[in-house]
Amino acid sequence: MTIWKKSWFVTLIAVFCCSLWGSAGPFIKKGYALFAVDPQDTASILVFAGLRFTLAGILVLLVDWLLHPQKEWKIKPSSVLCLAIFQTTAQYIFYYLGLAHTSGVRAAIVNGTGALFALLCACYVFHTEKMTSSKLIGVISGFVGILIMNHFSFGLELGTILVLLSQVSAAISSCLINRFTQKEDPVQLSGAQFLLGGLLLIGIGLLHGGHSPHGPMSGWFVLIYLACLSAIAYTLWSLLLQSNPVSKISIFNSLIPVLGVFISAFLLHEYAQAFAWTTWVALLFVSGGILFVTIGKDKKVRKSV
Repeated sequence: MTIWKKSWFVTLIAVFCCSLWGSAGPFIKKGYALFAVDPQDTASILVFAGLRFTLAGILVLLVDWLLHPQKEWKIKPSSVLCLAIFQTTAQYIFYYLGLAHTSGVRAAIVNGTGALFALLCACYVFHTEKMTSSKLIGVISGFVGILIMNHFSFGLELGTILVLLSQVSAAISSCLINRFTQKEDPVQLSGAQFLLGGLLLIGIGLLHGGHSPHGPMSGWFVLIYLACLSAIAYTLWSLLLQSNPVSKISIFNSLIPVLGVFISAFLLHEYAQAFAWTTWVALLFVSGGILFVTIGKDKKVRKSV
């Protein structure tokens, strides 16, 4: 058994990736402040996001080339385009537009549904997995944990629907990565889709009147960190999806809002919210969900070719 399939290693890498993603929010806020980006200026936000992912794509491809200069190009343009559309462009357009029309609390709740959509996609759209009781309990437990953390506040106004669509897009991309990386290089695929998706975001933002960020060097350090964050997390995530069922990996997405709360507490001094009893109960539910999915017997169904 390869180390990428061992439960302890999968858990370690997945939690590390989720920790990186959890830190993205606070650093994005710092970036907005340093570059004086108005949170309501969606076009400029898309340019900011596009720069982040374009840099991430360049970093991934550069490091991969430096480590493996003789490696062949093992990706298809169609696969890169699909992931660039679903994983980077569509997901973040929906997400940032949604944030402009809803509260951060409601957005966090909807983000927790990503694992549920990924499982449903894998089971009923791509037919790569079978639904089991442990998977269902795990995903529901993770969703309930996010709901508890946000005091059961939920709504279906325009902003919530848009953020919900971003999670559907993310779920589709998880299933596509699982399929594409069976025959294509996950690192090259991750880098190429970041680069193309980032350029698409920049183009869309500029066409709608957005402007490129300008500010102190500290702002560019934040942007570079965000690019490195994306490059490292998504590349490792792709390697995990290459060797494991989507549901086993996607359930860890439920950790991102919880870890984000704790990271925000230390970076933004939001201690009261981070150490509230609801946060600890939420963490218990999310951890329980991960346990159910991780120890559950996987019944993966491979589609005949």
